[in-house]
Amino acid sequence: MSTLQTKPATIFAFDSVEVSITPNNTKLIEWRLNSKFEVTGSVLQFYVEVSRAAGEWTRLNEVPITDICIYVDTAHYRCNLDNDIFYRIILSDGTNEYASVPAATLGVWNLHDLLIARDIVRKEYLVLKKYNGIEGYLLKRREHGTKCPSCRDWDVDLPANSHCEDCFGTGFTNGYYNAIPYYVSIEGVTSSKDVNEPFGTMDLKPRTGRCVAYPRLGTYDIWIDNKNKRYLVRGVTTLVEIKGKPLVYSAVFHELPVGRVEYSMPLEQTPPSSSTQGGWTSGIAYMKEW
Repeated sequence: MSTLQTKPATIFAFDSVEVSITPNNTKLIEWRLNSKFEVTGSVLQFYVEVSRAAGEWTRLNEVPITDICIYVDTAHYRCNLDNDIFYRIILSDGTNEYASVPAATLGVWNLHDLLIARDIVRKEYLVLKKYNGIEGYLLKRREHGTKCPSCRDWDVDLPANSHCEDCFGTGFTNGYYNAIPYYVSIEGVTSSKDVNEPFGTMDLKPRTGRCVAYPRLGTYDIWIDNKNKRYLVRGVTTLVEIKGKPLVYSAVFHELPVGRVEYSMPLEQTPPSSSTQGGWTSGIAYMKEW
């Protein structure tokens, strides 16, 4: 039984993973191995997996690829405005499995673009971790999956209870994917009082924050700071991008009042399927000590 290695490493098994999309929505996934990465087996096998941003992974090929470094995915996925489909490659040497950094479907980079992007992200993480960043966790909101059996209104096909403890108001079982580490630099706080039943007058305290675009950040995602304050993402602006791939975001975070059902949401839940969850922190290798 192979052991999957998904933690950040000094030397990655893969140099790059690129996803191209044809006009008929066929995805072409190509990857390149790192010549400095040592493997124990003589026969290398590859598997291709697909996921929503920060979600569970689904393996596309049960039969491993052994002689080429390319895969064609003809499946059509239901995408939202964020185009949040990601792919990763699993390298198996017969003893261990090594996961690549997840690759987004939007945009295509050459080597020059990749080197520039890596340096931008490295410097962003350096500033976030060493200076003005706050270490927290990101909970990506589910927009697909098993519909909540507790509060789903089957007539209009929408959640009927925003305080549901099974879906946390999302309409899908578990509500959010498991938490992953996420640094945010809070740059400003604004008082914004509003009347909201049944809580009465509330000060939403919207805050502007700067963060790295990994994984993709979307409205209604939840960020948890190091004091367990929970914030709802209400606006996302791309500050830096290269050929359509965002690298740095500016986002608006609304502090949730204590007592909301989101505070009862655990950081880890059992996925409602047999798919695997891990591997997203492999893309946060630049968060190491400098």
